Amino acid sequence: MKGRSSQRIVILSLLGLTVLSPVIFLYNRISGLPQSSDESIGRVEDVSSSTYKSDGVHLNSLLQEGGGVEEPAREIFKESSLVEPVGNESSTASVRVKSATIKRDERISGGNEKATPKFNESAPSQRTVNRGVRGGSPRSSLENEKIFIMWDQVIMARAYLQFAPPNSNSRLVRELKIHMKEIKSILSQATKDSDLPRSALQKMRAMDGSLSRAGRAYPDCTAMVAKLRSMMDISEEQLTAQKRQVSFLMGLAPRTISKGLHCLSMTLTSQYFELKPEARGPTKKAQARARRSDLYHVAIFSDNVLACSVVVKSMIASSTDPSKLVFHVVTNPLSYPAMVMWFLVDQPSRASVHVASTEDFDFLNFDFDLDRLRFFLPQIFPFLRRVLLLDHDVVVRRDMAALWSIDFKGKVNAAVETSLRLGSLLDLSDPAMGLGFDPESLAWTFGVNVFDLDRWRRMGLTEVYHNWSQLAVAMPTWRPGTLQLGLLTFYNQTRLLRRRWHLRGLGHAPGRATKADVEAAAVVHYDGGLKPWLELGLPQYKAYWTQFVNYAHPLLRQCNIHD
Repeated sequence: MKGRSSQRIVILSLLGLTVLSPVIFLYNRISGLPQSSDESIGRVEDVSSSTYKSDGVHLNSLLQEGGGVEEPAREIFKESSLVEPVGNESSTASVRVKSATIKRDERISGGNEKATPKFNESAPSQRTVNRGVRGGSPRSSLENEKIFIMWDQVIMARAYLQFAPPNSNSRLVRELKIHMKEIKSILSQATKDSDLPRSALQKMRAMDGSLSRAGRAYPDCTAMVAKLRSMMDISEEQLTAQKRQVSFLMGLAPRTISKGLHCLSMTLTSQYFELKPEARGPTKKAQARARRSDLYHVAIFSDNVLACSVVVKSMIASSTDPSKLVFHVVTNPLSYPAMVMWFLVDQPSRASVHVASTEDFDFLNFDFDLDRLRFFLPQIFPFLRRVLLLDHDVVVRRDMAALWSIDFKGKVNAAVETSLRLGSLLDLSDPAMGLGFDPESLAWTFGVNVFDLDRWRRMGLTEVYHNWSQLAVAMPTWRPGTLQLGLLTFYNQTRLLRRRWHLRGLGHAPGRATKADVEAAAVVHYDGGLKPWLELGLPQYKAYWTQFVNYAHPLLRQCNIHD
């Protein structure tokens, strides 16, 4: 019996080993393989399909308890992709957010989502940023990595607080608000990582801990994505509005008068009316010089006293024979007394200045735009044959006598060309524009222009300007500026000058013109919004303008106008 029993046990053992060994082997093989993507997707779908109630009572209890749910992977917006793919609204939002986000934990903790975030100042950054949107080169972006992370923390905290019940005062809500206040205080005093105080890393760790608890308290990723997208859309709208406002203010700045310039104008106006009537007008000698065609006539249209003074002084200083210069300053009636008084007080020794008001010309309206006066030069100066037109924001650095003897070769206007094409400034595809314009031809610019007034009169170009301006009124979608109207009026009537006669760009951005460019130029132009008489003028270019301003003048000192 014992032998049979032993034999039975051996047989059963072999049988069990034969049946179980393949199962164990197969299990080990399966457990050793990595999870498939389908399985991972299935798990994500299972989690996302779980129903989480987001009513105020449940959320409040979760916030007060400070946990209970495993933290989902938190994601914030990445700037590298903001393109919205085609599709239905829900799928579009999902794809857009996924393509425009990165994991914040991966940036801070180096990819370990469960590890406690550690900040190492010497360690290289893990975060990928669109360098063009954040502003600056890759090096500057890496140098400001902590600044970017802190802003992201503020955005995430603000998003989580949106889900808290109104007037909630739970511990987590208080923490988020306190950390937001601390980090925003630090960011208000720092523009790069090197400006951050030593306590910044501690504040970042504290905020990250609160965000982790908030993520466990509210695991509804769909709602969080919707909230972040809503916040992003609102921010984009605010950014667009602010850009529009900045553009408007930058265009308005050159037309505004600072407090000092306003004081100067009012003081001069007061002194003008204190003079006897016979002392206000030009002398007979000055009137005679204003009509002599053998002299060099310069026209300036402006209501800025100090700017006109710089143009006059710089040209006299650069001229080999200032006695031949006659300046015609045309201004509006309000600025006329101040302009006259200034050139009576600060009268050039050899050149002459003749000031006129727009109300002196019957063909102009009282409130006529000074910029449009350039299209009426033959009517304003019927006794002149040739005139040099200068903008009031230029500085003359070379003798300009050669411009009065140039050969126009049958043209009316002489100007310096730009790198812009005519097609980029005018919509030549519009049938109303007519035919005969070459979109590839180079455009020229105003600022330094010599006009043959005799040929202008023969060609009837003022009437051509009227036709284009009336067409602009009839087309509400077309709002041409002075340059566009000039390009149309003087098309095929412009002779191009060498570039050294007119250097532009000193009122746009730093680096547009080098020191060598300025030294070689006959005239430098502060075109753009950064005028040298304004505080926002570029320091690297201001000295070329301020050298012609006598800041020791009693009137300038009285009005607190200084360099």
